Amino acid sequence: MLAYISRRLGMMLIIVFGASFLAYNLQAYSSDPLSVFGESTEKNKDYLIAAMIRDLQLDVPPPIRYFSWLRGIVAGLWGDFDMGLSRSNVPVIEILAMAIPVTIKLVITATFLAIIFGISIGMITAIRQYSRFDYVMTFFSFLLFSLPIFWVAVLLKEFMAIQFNDFLADPRISFGTIVIISLIFGLIIAGFTGGSRAQFLSVIGSAALFAGAILTYVNASQWFLKPALGIFGVTFLALISAIIVIQLITGLDSKKGRVVGFGTAIAIAILYYPLQALCPQMPRY
Repeated sequence: MLAYISRRLGMMLIIVFGASFLAYNLQAYSSDPLSVFGESTEKNKDYLIAAMIRDLQLDVPPPIRYFSWLRGIVAGLWGDFDMGLSRSNVPVIEILAMAIPVTIKLVITATFLAIIFGISIGMITAIRQYSRFDYVMTFFSFLLFSLPIFWVAVLLKEFMAIQFNDFLADPRISFGTIVIISLIFGLIIAGFTGGSRAQFLSVIGSAALFAGAILTYVNASQWFLKPALGIFGVTFLALISAIIVIQLITGLDSKKGRVVGFGTAIAIAILYYPLQALCPQMPRY
């Protein structure tokens, strides 16, 4: 048993060493820290370049520089841990200390969301086995599972953070985007509800028109500048929740289920303004 554990630990150390060596050298050869001085007009430009070369040891070949960096990592065993400096001359360990708490929060949040959505979708697809919703969810599950995580992370960062932040400077949704999003939403809802081909097409059209109306309202009211659910948001969520609950419990073919579910959603929408009057907004500071 001890020999088996020793072999496993040895293989783990070899893999970690090889991966870190390749990653370090690929990063070193693919980037040039001195490129920031390419268009610099600073009078002490030469001094700054020499200082960066000295601090980052850029005059040492990357493979040899890796072992200098590794020595600082291994030195942590006797309390002299050193991961070197960043391009901005800040200790890497300080940058990691600021990033680790945020990373932990993101990982915990993502794990809980994955568990909630995974179990929920799994239960629904099991109930609606061999339905269009089952096929659609299975397709998207395999598609997302096959995508590299690091690539998806880059796309989310680019479009959900950087591009969305640029979008907020002038938050207007184009007509083409509204049409595409509405059709996708209609397909998802129709795949969930199932039914005959005529029902499938009618649900696509109804859901797409509803989503298009919501997006048009969001666009006209500049909702992204002053986000709030409002009467339309509450009604939208109530109707979507009603469709899901009806489909899971009785199916949309049940007249009593539709009456109870959609009646509850309409009641929520009607009670929106009276409840707003009973719950005054908290003052903002």
